[in-house]
Amino acid sequence: MNYNFYNVLEEKGLWLGINGNIVQNAFVNESTIDNNGKTVYRTVNTDGNYNFNLYSNYNFKWKKPGIRVYLGPNVNISRNISFLNGQRAVNSRFSYGINADFNKQKDKKYDSQL
Repeated sequence: MNYNFYNVLEEKGLWLGINGNIVQNAFVNESTIDNNGKTVYRTVNTDGNYNFNLYSNYNFKWKKPGIRVYLGPNVNISRNISFLNGQRAVNSRFSYGINADFNKQKDKKYDSQL
């Protein structure tokens, strides 16, 4: 799902996107390591894997230097399940950050981005 709002007169905009998925009955790895160090892999089914992302961007034109500024947070969260020696292993991840971008352009001359 994506939303984009832009005010042409004020040269401001907002971009927002959300996506995700939940996988039921997913194929995952089951690894078994014996006493000799030999690993046997097998594909099994499990529930509980998911992934979600949020990204956004607010942009505006900084009039005096003529630079367009883009700023916005992003968030990612996911969980993957596997099995090792018969034990369920849950790997969860959460990350976040801020996107920052600066752009200056002049028609038919240049387009510079930092």
